[in-house]
Amino acid sequence: MHRQRVTQVLNALHTPGAAAAPAQLAAIPEHNVLIAAIEKLTAGQQQLTAAVESMRPLLEEASQTRRKRLNPWCSTNRTATEQSWFKEGLLTHYSRTAPATEDKKPQVRCMVSDVVLPRPVVIASHIWKHCTMGEGLNEFGLKPADVDSCRNGLLLAMEIERHFDVLRVAFSYNLLTDQFTFHVLDATLLPLPIVDLKDKKTKNSLSAYPPLEEVPTFKALDGKVMQWTAPALPFRRLLAWHYALAVSKKLRSASALAPTPSEPCAAPLPAHVVKSPGWDERSPEAKWPDSAAMDLYDHAASRSDRDDSD
Repeated sequence: MHRQRVTQVLNALHTPGAAAAPAQLAAIPEHNVLIAAIEKLTAGQQQLTAAVESMRPLLEEASQTRRKRLNPWCSTNRTATEQSWFKEGLLTHYSRTAPATEDKKPQVRCMVSDVVLPRPVVIASHIWKHCTMGEGLNEFGLKPADVDSCRNGLLLAMEIERHFDVLRVAFSYNLLTDQFTFHVLDATLLPLPIVDLKDKKTKNSLSAYPPLEEVPTFKALDGKVMQWTAPALPFRRLLAWHYALAVSKKLRSASALAPTPSEPCAAPLPAHVVKSPGWDERSPEAKWPDSAAMDLYDHAASRSDRDDSD
């Protein structure tokens, strides 16, 4: 019986003449049931589409909120003063205390340059900003309290720390060697020293120290591989995530901020970094890390997951 009905429908659909098919279909009892079902499905689809459209602003707001939560470096908020207890913890964790000066002034070895500098100009920097109070760390398999972990900190010369906080310098991760490489992503930084000796506040903090003989520039450090060894390692996943966002920011602004011939050119980005959707235009689609940068983050996160100390 059902086969006969299907045959009737097929024959009706293939009957020559535009008016013949509807007339023959109307004579089949199942035709009206089918039409009613289609109309019901269409009405349901329209209601669903309307519901999705009404939720779109809320979904976009939620997406923007999450992106903001996962990018603490887009904020200009900074901890007002350096926490001495945090700095002491980093000095112990990374073994970065250097011999004091002849008049017993404390010195610290910067984790990027490896140069011994007066303690006041080497900053105990939080990777994931302390002002977040750890919000967002749970999405990286960490706890909010880990914001004060020694592994969430680096000891950086003051100018490196300042530009790290705004994604102008970053560290790429190599899964095979389990090492990080320092990158200067803003070409205008290259000729600048990592300690600004012209800054009044810096001068005051160094007044009790002997004059610094030589301070490296950002150019001298661009592309340098970090010789950090376990167990004294920072959270790889956070540094890799910072790098992913920094590279995406660099690629988004590349066309608008391309250096003129008279400007210094930063070292090219690593070969594994590809053009993001925002390379040729500032597309909203490019606000999130591109796939190549995210691959690096995934490598660091997977390595961290296998690391008992994480």
